[in-house]
Amino acid sequence: MTQGIVRMLHDLDSFIGTAISKTESLSDIEVEFSQLIEKGLMNPEEWGAMERIEVQRKMRLLDDLLWYTVNELKQANNELRNTMNEMFKKKITEEMQHEAK
Repeated sequence: MTQGIVRMLHDLDSFIGTAISKTESLSDIEVEFSQLIEKGLMNPEEWGAMERIEVQRKMRLLDDLLWYTVNELKQANNELRNTMNEMFKKKITEEMQHEAK
């Protein structure tokens, strides 16, 4: 196997690991949002000022985390797609060169 393909396989492994990690993060964010929604449905008019501040802080934190996680996942997906295309092109080129011999 050529060094280029070995490098691309390592890249694919890295990109897949990133995608898995970010997917797990998105699942955690989903749980946190669900808990906030449940809390919000439980008499929010009875909340004190500190509870409102806490919920607002968590919402901002989760919003930021979600934004960064989704963008990192999109980047990993693009890199994965590009690496796969590069591997297919390399394989097709090798096959064509092999057939030409």
